[in-house]
Amino acid sequence: VAGVSTADGLRAAGYQGRIRLVDAEPVEPYDKPPLSKQALGLAWQVGDGALRKPNHYADNGIELLLGRAVVGLDAGRRLVRLSDGETITAGAVVLAVGAIPRRLVEEPVLAGVHTVRVLADANAIRTAFAARPRVVIVGGGFIGLEVASAARARGLDVTVVELTDQPLGAVLGHASAAAVTDMHRDEGVQFETNVGVETILGTDAVGGVQLSDGRVLDADLVVVGLGVAPAIGWLTYSGLRIGNGVVCDEYGRTNVAGIYAAGDAAAWVDPLTGRPTRTEHWTTAQQHGTALGHTIVHPAAPRRPPSVPYFWSDQFDVRLQSLGRPAGADEIVLQHGGWHTRDFVALYRK
Repeated sequence: VAGVSTADGLRAAGYQGRIRLVDAEPVEPYDKPPLSKQALGLAWQVGDGALRKPNHYADNGIELLLGRAVVGLDAGRRLVRLSDGETITAGAVVLAVGAIPRRLVEEPVLAGVHTVRVLADANAIRTAFAARPRVVIVGGGFIGLEVASAARARGLDVTVVELTDQPLGAVLGHASAAAVTDMHRDEGVQFETNVGVETILGTDAVGGVQLSDGRVLDADLVVVGLGVAPAIGWLTYSGLRIGNGVVCDEYGRTNVAGIYAAGDAAAWVDPLTGRPTRTEHWTTAQQHGTALGHTIVHPAAPRRPPSVPYFWSDQFDVRLQSLGRPAGADEIVLQHGGWHTRDFVALYRK
């Protein structure tokens, strides 16, 4: 979404030059949030998650270089190297490289073990659901709980393993997180908290999950939802400033002229705190791209996105929405509804 939004932002700002959008996946750009939600349901159809209409890129002069990864960057020359050996030099390079899923330390290569990051992951999990497997989800974050709700909607047995005592507690605070967890329990999701996963058991395919306390959970399908890390390892010697992501100023400009970053891998300076901050939200990625398109075309009048982040999560019949940064609040006050009604508004104060 960051890359496509940048391309669209360039055209909206009046840029008439050549735009090339490079992506390692062989399919046209698609939306990521549905992969752990709607894409796991029976009604999902090929093409449902496309980011733009089929003719959008041709109509706007945006060249898609699909199925080709970028493997190297000469930042000073603004030159990128592709996996097929081709090199491209540009007036501006935007790194919208996203993030990659974290894996278990002891994670054998077995059929039935999945993460959720790309379309192929969602397709594989949806196919596996048809065999009515016993599902174990490692990690009680948003991805894990979204997959749990999709699996329970199919009537599957689901257990979520969470290392802390409260899924989503570090993100939402105890009261809001407890309300979400209770909703899942009401829908039949089982939880194992305060315990980790030692390893996944099986010979060729998953047979179970061994917990850190020695217990074994039977499983035919394991989804690892341990969060993501910015996909920046290949940029270590690029000359760019790297921290928790590609470090940028508040306009998405890196320390090298003509190189920009946007989306999950980009740490833009937050004007409220003055610190580079990486935000893994769809809305932030879209806003990064739109702002960068303007900034590249009009460098004397750079534009920054709104500083208040927003995200949403669909679980069962509920849409959870957050405006701001709830983590680290000193006080959470119920403003409307009730914690156990699936209809409430909470105000976070610091």
